[in-house]
Parts: sequence; C-alpha cells; structure tokens
Amino acid sequence: MKKYILASLLALALLLAAAIPSGACWMPPEPFSVLSEDGKRVFEFTPVSDNETTHYSIITLRGNGDELWRIGDFHHLAFESSFLFSDCFAYFAFFYPDTGTYALEFYANGELTRRYRVDELILEDSDMWDVQYSIGYQWEDWESRSFDASTYLLQVNTVDDIGYEFDIRTGEIVRPENPDETAVNRMQINVDDWPLPVPFAMISEDEKQVFHFNPGNAHEGSPATGLYHNTEPLEAIYLVENMRDVVYQSSIMFTQNMQYFVLFVPRPQENALEFYGNGRLLKEYKAEDLVKHFEMDRSTTMVHWLSHRMDIALDHEANTLTLMTVDGQVHVFDMITGAMVGMKADTLWIVFAALGGAVVIAAVAVIFILRRRRRLYAKEESQP
Repeated sequence: MKKYILASLLALALLLAAAIPSGACWMPPEPFSVLSEDGKRVFEFTPVSDNETTHYSIITLRGNGDELWRIGDFHHLAFESSFLFSDCFAYFAFFYPDTGTYALEFYANGELTRRYRVDELILEDSDMWDVQYSIGYQWEDWESRSFDASTYLLQVNTVDDIGYEFDIRTGEIVRPENPDETAVNRMQINVDDWPLPVPFAMISEDEKQVFHFNPGNAHEGSPATGLYHNTEPLEAIYLVENMRDVVYQSSIMFTQNMQYFVLFVPRPQENALEFYGNGRLLKEYKAEDLVKHFEMDRSTTMVHWLSHRMDIALDHEANTLTLMTVDGQVHVFDMITGAMVGMKADTLWIVFAALGGAVVIAAVAVIFILRRRRRLYAKEESQP
C-alpha cells in the first residue's frame, strides 16, 4: 500500500513540475562577449543586480583596450541571441525576448535611435493577437530574418507576411514590401489628436445606480459628474470633486458598489492612475512612480507606461486591481484605498525557480525511497 502511495506522490510531483509555466520563468541573463571579425573590437554584456528586485546590464564596446562607448543602464532582459551587429559593432539591433509590448530597438554608437512596439509592426486584425504566450507575442517569422552588412539593411518578416527592411544605422523602415498594408501605415496615428470628451452614463449591474460624466459640467441638461440613484428625478449619492475634463467611458473601472473607481488618465503626462472613493481623490500615481528603470515612449501628451502583455484585472470580491507596466512589472492595487499592495513581476522568476526546485527535490526523494524499499523487499525475499 505504501508503495502505491509513494508512486502517486511521484506522479503528483511530476505533474506540478509540468504545470509551472516554462515561458514565465526566464533564467537570469549571463555575461557574454562577442569579438568582431577583424579581432579589433569586443562587445561586452554584463548583467548587474543592484538590489533584490532590480536588474540591469552594462554594455561596453572596447577597441584596442580602450572603451569606445558604454550603455550603463540597459534595463532589458537580453541574451546573446537578442543582438544583431554591423561590422565593428558601430550599430546593432536588439530583438526583445519578451515581446509583450516592444519588439525591436536600434542603437548607433551606444545611443538608442529607434524603438518599435509590436502593434506598430503587426496588423490590427492579425490572428497573432489571439495567442499570447507568457513571454508575449510571436510577431516575427524569425527563420526569414537576414542582414546585409554591406548595405546595413536588415530584412524582417512578420507572421502576417509583411516584409520590412530597416536601415540598422537609423532604425528607420526604408522599404516595406506592402506599403499600403503595413501596420505602420494602417495604425500610425497622432496620439495627441484626442477626440473631444462627451457626456456619458454607466449603470450598475443591479440598475439601481448610475454614474454620469459631464466634462466641465458644461453640457446643459446633463447631470454634474457623480453617482446617482437611478430614479426619476435623479438623486445624488456623491459628486466627484475636481474631476478632470478629458475622461472617456473606457478610462474608468468601478468596484461593484460603484463607491470607488480608478481612472486611467487618458493623457498621462501628469498622472497615469487616479483612485477615487465617494467622489474624493484618494491616491494618484505618475508614470514614473510605476516605471522607474525603463525608458518609456513619450509624445506631447502621452506616456506609454501600460503593457498589453496582461489584461487589466479587477477582482470585485477582493477589491483589487492588477495590471502590468511596460517594464514587465505586475502591480496590485487596493481599490478602497488606492494603495499598492502587490508583488513586482521581476521577482516572480525567483518564486518559480524555488517551486521548480522544490518539485525536483520531492521527486528525487520519492525515487530514492522507492529504490530503497525495492532493495529491502529483494533482500527479505532472498533470505530463507
């Protein structure tokens, strides 16, 4: 009987090992160096851990023993296969291993020249968006990637069969094969060209309450911004104090009783997130409060701080909001107070590694016990 119990424990251990997400558990990057073909220059990649949760890397190009340039705060997960170099390493392209938001970067003499998001290279109606792995999206047909060092042209094909040619010196697209159908042409918009906000109403699930938004309370006949009993006439539960004028219906998420809500600020140049309770501002976060070691894309009014690698999740039972930022960190907020209560994603690999190690140790222990019992049984049977 004990033999069958131990065998079951082994099966359970193996099942747990298989259940640990392989793509979500990146091993820490290892240092490496690459020597140029003429042997005169060396590209050095050195990961650094400055505390328990923040990891970055130093990239250095050396020639004849001298440091030619350095990137002292390369805050990306990277491996040797992530880079593609020109002759003498003056220019290089960096392919993101984790492609939840960004796909590709270009550097010239240690300076970032161009960065592309996945949604800039992939069509909006692509089937690729239907399959998201723990490391992001598989946007590139990597087998067709090629680089002509004599012309500095990098050829990249997407899973949508769109062929891009990049000038690795500038990072600019010089020849899309299908210029009218590329995602860049179809999806490139002026992020500062915002539509004018209009009044809207959001009704609770039980239809007993309704939240009205009136930008600047300027629309006559529309109730002031706040929560009301859904009666005739409306009866105010609370009005929102100093509500900003540029708000869209898709920008707000409520708790189930609609007493608390979070606003994803449409123009996050000042604030990125604002938490409200009973009409009063409880907590506000700037993009820099959430993304501290990562260079975010910016425009006149926009800061791209939110990642689309993971859906925004609002747990109505726990009253928590979970989201991921562009640097791969997962934040959990208390909707009642607006306080940040969650764990950062860059520590998750440690958790997964610990779980994996525990499972392996358990499996080895079970196998050891089974073998020892077999030997004991064999010894007892051999005795007269």
